[in-house]
Amino acid sequence: MLRCLHSLLSTAPLLTGLLLAGLLMTVVPTTLSAEADDRDLPPAHQGSAATISDAIAAGDLGRIRALLAAGETVRGADLPLALHSGRLPLIRQIADALPERHRLAPDLLASYLAQGGADPAVVEWLLLDGAVIEGRNSDGDTAVLAAARQGQHALVTLLLAYGADPQAVSASGCDLSCFYRPAVSAPRQWPDMDQRPAAFMVLALAPSLLLYFVLAAGCLHRRRPLAPLTLGLIAALALGIGLSATLFYRCTPCLAPPGLPQLLVSAAASLCFTLIILVPLLRRPFTRTF
Repeated sequence: MLRCLHSLLSTAPLLTGLLLAGLLMTVVPTTLSAEADDRDLPPAHQGSAATISDAIAAGDLGRIRALLAAGETVRGADLPLALHSGRLPLIRQIADALPERHRLAPDLLASYLAQGGADPAVVEWLLLDGAVIEGRNSDGDTAVLAAARQGQHALVTLLLAYGADPQAVSASGCDLSCFYRPAVSAPRQWPDMDQRPAAFMVLALAPSLLLYFVLAAGCLHRRRPLAPLTLGLIAALALGIGLSATLFYRCTPCLAPPGLPQLLVSAAASLCFTLIILVPLLRRPFTRTF
């Protein structure tokens, strides 16, 4: 019994070595054959399926051209990735490898906008390239609805100019008015003393002129001469123009903000000068000499 146990213990290292050798013989050839198979592949197929995608993400146009020349194929998902790069030469390179791009992906433009694309050059290139302007993305939005939903009102205007349907309705029942209001033309600006001094002074002196016509009508009714009144008005207008030019012509800083505030100050000043000069003239007694 002891002899059998001793013989088993003596042969255990040998058996262990044989077992390890067998395992190594089964693993190493498989690994070597896998390495040899990968080494035998042509360069265009040694990389992963995302090789062109990696080049697009890196913006490496030269690498993309080399991969295409080596026979690498472009997938449909590569074009949206190229669009978001914003580089038109890179986009054209990928697009040329997908001649059926707009037929196979009619939602290309709408999806680009829904995913945050906001480059007007890319949008216009897609439109000129033949993108389906009424194609709907996964949310059921056309391109113009997707741009409006993202708040890209300049792109909405661009798409409408290219013939997008302004009456389009999304899958949720929203139309363009849910997200977009046409830009209202800027209100008319009051004339500025620096840019349009003549228009500025006409408006500023209008109250004084109106007052003169009222007083002149009274003088004519009473058969009083208009010469003193007219001379007084000229003096008042000269003082008003001088004061306005002093205060508001190329002023830094200005007593009042440009526009209506400056007009009101100038009008009030000229009206005060007119009253100060004309009222005493009207109070003078009139004597007619025959």
